[in-house]
Amino acid sequence: PQAIAQLMADEALLPIHTHRGPFKLHITPKLTVLEGDALAIDVDVAGSFDAVYDRAAFVALPPSMRAAYVQSLLRVLRPGGHVFLIGFVYDQAKIDGPPFSSDEALVRGAFTGCDVRVVDERLEAPGPKFVAAGVDDLKEVLLVVEKR
Repeated sequence: PQAIAQLMADEALLPIHTHRGPFKLHITPKLTVLEGDALAIDVDVAGSFDAVYDRAAFVALPPSMRAAYVQSLLRVLRPGGHVFLIGFVYDQAKIDGPPFSSDEALVRGAFTGCDVRVVDERLEAPGPKFVAAGVDDLKEVLLVVEKR
């Protein structure tokens, strides 16, 4: 809810709020934002989308849950649609997630049948958890996944 409120404020949008199934919808002329459990999403409830923004979901999920999450996104993403995914890259041998390391190869393996590319990356100042584990090369990456 906080991320959605911040998006609406940043873009000076005044959404209409409604519910569809288990989801709260925030509807504006520019975009529709769904709030709810991404694993429960399907076209019958949510419709289909041109884009998905993943700020902290994929990196927070343990490997055992990623396939279900990816399939839920691909169910509602139109062909040619994009997932904009913020990931982190670090030596996971030093410390385990969350957030889990999510480099281009890992994301490509999860989103089979899609095109995946890194469009931006930057070094991040590691938080105390990472510093204590000896991680000093934490990178934040923006990956774009395109559904074929």
